Amino acid sequence: MEEKIWLFITRCQPGFHDGHLDSIHEAIDAWMTKIIIGVGSADKECTKDNPFTYNERKHMIELSLVYDKLKIPIEIYPIPHSNDGEQWKNYILKNVPYFEYIISSNAMVREWFKDADKKFFETSNTTNTRASIIRNKISMGDYQYLYKVLPPAVVEYLKEIQAFKRLRDIFKDERVTPNIVTDAIFLDEEGKLVLIQRTNDPQWIALPGWFVDYGESTEEACIRKVKEETGADVETIKLVGIYDNLSRDPRDHNVSAVYTAKLKTKETDRKTGNKTVIKVNPQNIDQIKFAFPDHKKMIHDAYIM
Repeated sequence: MEEKIWLFITRCQPGFHDGHLDSIHEAIDAWMTKIIIGVGSADKECTKDNPFTYNERKHMIELSLVYDKLKIPIEIYPIPHSNDGEQWKNYILKNVPYFEYIISSNAMVREWFKDADKKFFETSNTTNTRASIIRNKISMGDYQYLYKVLPPAVVEYLKEIQAFKRLRDIFKDERVTPNIVTDAIFLDEEGKLVLIQRTNDPQWIALPGWFVDYGESTEEACIRKVKEETGADVETIKLVGIYDNLSRDPRDHNVSAVYTAKLKTKETDRKTGNKTVIKVNPQNIDQIKFAFPDHKKMIHDAYIM
């Protein structure tokens, strides 16, 4: 059998959850013969996004692999953080053993490795498990949730190292609060819903919107982001609602203020670096795969479809 080695890059904070393990099984089913796990931001620890040390993460990965009884060679290597994509890629190529495939849906990783003669293997990852949500659940001591998404031995190890107290202290010291974002729902001059095709994670389709800047109201942010992402000038009509489910955004705990808006200009075709405007019939939104699961609900709530 031809040897197929792939690199799985993840920060593993904390360790492997059920989504990671599902991805590994998909790779094995695709006849991958060896897996190299690259632990990203291995030099970061004791922060909101990276609360665990590299050695702690490595141990939790090993516990997960024992629990899962994988019968395939797996090696684990640290990958330090870098804001320079070229530097980050070169570190991996120099310090990680040979690999042919990379598992990652991150558009930037694809961009950085496009000239490195590597292939990308995408998994479906049908679970809704997100590491940021797990870290919040750890800080709350939500054992019932943790036992559902992490191997039991990992949860017991988190208890052993007092991870619950560590996360609570970190969240308190860093004044961690939810982020405020805003999303806009509006139609173009032909009555079509204006949406954004994303290429960055999470990919797929979304409403125009983004984070609210300090000193800016949610309505001001809504109008600004519509202009930046679509080229359209709009005015807000009404607040549809506040959407604050912890699992609504895989990136973090982001609370969205959602507005319906009215178009003031005909321009709605601007293309930004990682987003492209698309327009759809409002009656067809059930056929769309949204990047954020509640965007469809926002539209339904706005137009009572």
